[in-house]
Amino acid sequence: MKKSKFAIKVAATISTNSRIELSDRLLVCVSGGADSVCLLQVLRELGYECVAAHCNFGLRGEESDLDEAFVEQLCKNMGVELVKIRFDVDYYMAQHKGESIEMACRALRYDWFFQQAKQQGCSFIAVGHNFDDREETFILNMLRGSGVKGLASIKYKNGNIIRPLLDVRRSEIEEYLKEIGLTYRIDSTNLANDYERNKVRNLLLPYIKQLFPDNALTRTVNNMADACVFYEDAIDHRIREYMKSDGPVVVIDIESVKENPGWRTLLHEMLQKYGFNTSQAETIAESGQGAQILSAEYRVENDRGKLLISKINESNQEEYKFRITEHADIDKYPIGLIVKRERCEKGYKFTRDNKKLYLSEEIIGKELILRHWRKGDVIYPYGMRGRKRLISDLFNDAKISPVDKRAIWILECEGKILWVAGVRASQYYSVREDSDMIVITLPSL
Repeated sequence: MKKSKFAIKVAATISTNSRIELSDRLLVCVSGGADSVCLLQVLRELGYECVAAHCNFGLRGEESDLDEAFVEQLCKNMGVELVKIRFDVDYYMAQHKGESIEMACRALRYDWFFQQAKQQGCSFIAVGHNFDDREETFILNMLRGSGVKGLASIKYKNGNIIRPLLDVRRSEIEEYLKEIGLTYRIDSTNLANDYERNKVRNLLLPYIKQLFPDNALTRTVNNMADACVFYEDAIDHRIREYMKSDGPVVVIDIESVKENPGWRTLLHEMLQKYGFNTSQAETIAESGQGAQILSAEYRVENDRGKLLISKINESNQEEYKFRITEHADIDKYPIGLIVKRERCEKGYKFTRDNKKLYLSEEIIGKELILRHWRKGDVIYPYGMRGRKRLISDLFNDAKISPVDKRAIWILECEGKILWVAGVRASQYYSVREDSDMIVITLPSL
């Protein structure tokens, strides 16, 4: 069957930018508006197997319900499978203070789209953004002070989200639907200038095109999209050069980053996926040793010319209380500690790697606390003749990073620190020759 000119244009966009196969099953997001109705129809014309997905946010009362009924009938007429959902937006916003309605609805629908794509066996999620949406987003991001990526506007493909209509204008979409006799729903909120995007769409863009009718804005949007390809490639190269993983910690060589012109932008690109903004990135880069900033899930710390990124882990608040029994060699202890009872014979060879702790048998039956380091903790180290030291000083001497400091375990008894596990033992409960002793070993050995 001969394809329409419109379908051929969309097929070219898919071939060049999305690289999906006809064998791919697609989840198509259908609101009932012109863009989404067009998207579903043209993908079917091109031969793709589609599952329609509709969200009812209930924000426009009866109008929202009529949209849902329209989509149901549309899919029935087309013979397309439909999955749908109704969201309680008010409840979501009550749980996520500070989010706008637009952001709340976006989070809800995309979370559900990803879930449905997996359940329905769909390789990609198709959404109906068109070229007019690209122009609107460009203007909005420019006025908000966006960087290169924001000015590149909407991407053709972002993970498994594809936008096959991104090269066609809204007027072409409406003409295509008119030619094939398909109707669609009109969202009344798009006509009101209550939202920023509507003001750009209904007021600002028509005025700009009246002043500059030679498609200059179109060329600018396309130029920025092309420039962004080079920008992202350069950023990726620098990230590979200056950003390394060290187990669960990501390390940035901030001194090398600062040698680059425009290093603030580079650092922002490195940190933004961890939830940090430009101001925070600059603050931590210019801060001194030990400074840190937090996002919702991550911590960045300045440590001797390096920035250390680690996931915020509440487990460093863990605390275990236990006692060593007469049968220490058969009991189980916190974090996998190996506890054995041995005899300190003459000539017994003690290890000196600080990953073993030797205590006199007097420790048996006493309550022990295993916890993490706290600011102000002190220890009276073995061999220092009763002098105390701040544990933070021990960490600095050993050049232990802030991330590793939080992971180290402290063993305490009766308010006295017996052991900074793996670092230093105290003078308390020292072993006497020709007597029984308790040997505690870190599980990593």
